[in-house]
Amino acid sequence: MGLRHPEKEMMATHPKAVGMHVPRIRSRSVLSVLAIFILLTVSMMPVINAASLEKRPAMREELPGFVDVVYDQNITDYRFPLATEYHGKLYFFWMSKIKFNNGTIAKAFIYGRSMDGRNGKYNNKTFDDPILFTPNPNDLIGVSNMWPTPIVYKDRLYLFWSSGDSNSKPSGSVGGTDIIYRVLDGTNWSVNNELVSIPGKDGTAWEDARPSGLIYNDKLYLVWTRTIIETSLTYTKIVGRAFDGQAWGDLKELSVPSNITVCDSPFMTVFKTNIYLVYHTLNAVTRDIDIMLTVFDGIKWSTPTSIYHVASPASEYISTPRLAVFNNPVTNKEEIWGVWVTFGGAAVARSSTDWDIVGRVFDGSKWGDTFEITPPTDKGGDLNPGVYSINNRIYVIWESLDPTTKDGQDPDIVMKINDGEGWSDVQIVSRSGDRDFLDKNGEHNLGKDDQLSVGVYNNKLYAMFRSWDNVTGRDGSRDIIVRYITDYDNDGDGYMDSRDAFPLDPKEWKDSDGDGCGDNKDAYSKDPTRCVKSSTGSGNEGPFAWLVCLVIVLFMGLVAALIYVFERGGKDKKKDEAPIEEEEDEDGPAPTPATKEAAPEEE
Repeated sequence: MGLRHPEKEMMATHPKAVGMHVPRIRSRSVLSVLAIFILLTVSMMPVINAASLEKRPAMREELPGFVDVVYDQNITDYRFPLATEYHGKLYFFWMSKIKFNNGTIAKAFIYGRSMDGRNGKYNNKTFDDPILFTPNPNDLIGVSNMWPTPIVYKDRLYLFWSSGDSNSKPSGSVGGTDIIYRVLDGTNWSVNNELVSIPGKDGTAWEDARPSGLIYNDKLYLVWTRTIIETSLTYTKIVGRAFDGQAWGDLKELSVPSNITVCDSPFMTVFKTNIYLVYHTLNAVTRDIDIMLTVFDGIKWSTPTSIYHVASPASEYISTPRLAVFNNPVTNKEEIWGVWVTFGGAAVARSSTDWDIVGRVFDGSKWGDTFEITPPTDKGGDLNPGVYSINNRIYVIWESLDPTTKDGQDPDIVMKINDGEGWSDVQIVSRSGDRDFLDKNGEHNLGKDDQLSVGVYNNKLYAMFRSWDNVTGRDGSRDIIVRYITDYDNDGDGYMDSRDAFPLDPKEWKDSDGDGCGDNKDAYSKDPTRCVKSSTGSGNEGPFAWLVCLVIVLFMGLVAALIYVFERGGKDKKKDEAPIEEEEDEDGPAPTPATKEAAPEEE
């Protein structure tokens, strides 16, 4: 058998040798593909921009739902809800007012229960059974047990309240109102204890109410309002005592001694190394009203001074001062933020029929100017404010009768949030419109939301309030509602949603000119008539979009140039090999696929 020639066999199967057409990439084809790609890119940009700039609904529609704390209670009225965190649970306390004998007799009870929300679920199944702290009050008008105040001290939960109920007092004393407390050691509640009033002189009686407390230098400090009732004169003052876990210290009078001044609503906070105590006063002679401040340095209390003064206002409703310590991320200072209620004719109020929430900031050395927290368009009553600091935010929450901030015809709970740079819009905490919710029977009763307080649980804020909205479907029943209100950062860009113009876009958070385009993408961030966003392609696209297109064009051009150079290099190589191909071609046409194997050469 003769020798085989592989090179000739390879030629017999080569595409050119068998007459097949070899397609070639042309520069014209590259440019056509490039043009189509550019057109598609430009046409899609408005759609991409519109999607990325889409805003979500208002925050009040995004807040988690409501939970009824007294869903299983058949009582017609609840008041003074308060809560605190203890041993992983959120403990609620409130006063229940129950009427007897066809409404001619009413008794006040102190109740409590806990909620375990550590699994992230909040519903009726997460509540423990209610606890009754005043089982048989000796009461006729339903005001003998009020103002429950919980405080955690040395791993124990203390519950204080004001009581004129002789059956709740260990001393059994009749007349007067004292501060009563019980202690939970983690498992069991103690019996009632009493901060017995110091006996007064003949013809006087004490009424102790509105306790407020905190922990400072490993002691529990409790302050409250004491009303002195003499034969022909009634006045009030702020008093307090300290507890070291074993015994209570002496009673201290903390307000300016006076028998013509009414003092009320004491509140304390710890700032740096001192206790700051605020309360409001009314001079019975001049009718002047003040927000007073006194400071305790661990040794003595300072002389009270006024941080807000109104001379003979149109109304005497300047009240309810509250404080919160705020680590301001903008000023990089620890500050005290104080808020309270003021009335028309005072400070920034505009009319004699308008209550407003105002505040001041203390930076450690001086108090700043008074500023208004309620909106400039406010035209109604704003009451019972609270101020809280958590997660580098200040929350101010209050009851509003203002038709421009509340929703529906009845009072609502509203709030504003400050991140150190500015305030969020007013947000409704209570159910918007007071429509049915948590109402299994589908019944509905328009009502109001009031009796506000806030508790901290799992480093989050929870608002509690009394609702008249018939949320449980029980006619004539009011309820205590709790809901989570802490601000959040949905897109993780470091800007909380209340101050983020684009809460679902991690690349945008501010829109200076209000045109719907984020400042980071908006080449005209101060011009509301021009921006990146364009839903019609009407020439409103900014230069950023065309810069992107230009980069794409240059890239595709580079790819086309590389392809062209590659083709030219291939042609030059074939020209160099042309004499060999032509020499073979001169011998005759290349064999077809049917051509048999060539005969071997002779030996």
